[in-house]
Amino acid sequence: MRRTQAAGAAGLAVVLLVGGCTAHDPDLPGLTASPTTESTPTATPTPTPTSTGSRIAGTVVDLSDAELGIVFDVPDLSGDEADVYNWIATYEVEYWRMLVTGEVSPSFSVFASPETQAEMERIAASNAADEARIGGVYRVTIGEIRVDGDTAVGTTCDDYRDVTLADSTGPLTLEEEGMDVPILIEITLSRHPLAEGAWIVGSMRGLGSC
Repeated sequence: MRRTQAAGAAGLAVVLLVGGCTAHDPDLPGLTASPTTESTPTATPTPTPTSTGSRIAGTVVDLSDAELGIVFDVPDLSGDEADVYNWIATYEVEYWRMLVTGEVSPSFSVFASPETQAEMERIAASNAADEARIGGVYRVTIGEIRVDGDTAVGTTCDDYRDVTLADSTGPLTLEEEGMDVPILIEITLSRHPLAEGAWIVGSMRGLGSC
């Protein structure tokens, strides 16, 4: 895969949004993906701020999806902290789905800033050009959630060690892509003004490994 300005290893770039603007951290690797995969997982419903489906505000939902290949370590939370967890988890699900399928879900327009949506589109386009293929299992631990009025912060420990990678040159190793160590990301959110229990993913920054 092509080296990007953010990649510290071979060619996969982490997605970081700092201060509401897209940005890359030179110390953190990440993922890109392609629309050409051997099998395309079926989409799972993603709640919108005005229609939360089976969700109950203030209750943690396990969004692990064996078919898609994403697993969460689900904490015991309630209230605002549970809602923030759910929307961070929703972001992680749709981010991983984009990496695996190469297609950006319209759901990003529901819970992510315009800058985040633009970055997802950029990654998908770059992956298509690189003929990237990503599969396996992506493991995520969400923690350190802090809510202060209408803003919140949480962290994700993104573990790619069971992920498989390939591009037009053939299989890639996690070591050469700098993804053999879990990555710690801090995510900032804002409360949705029109829907109870809904939060908008606004910015991210890398904190090293976890």
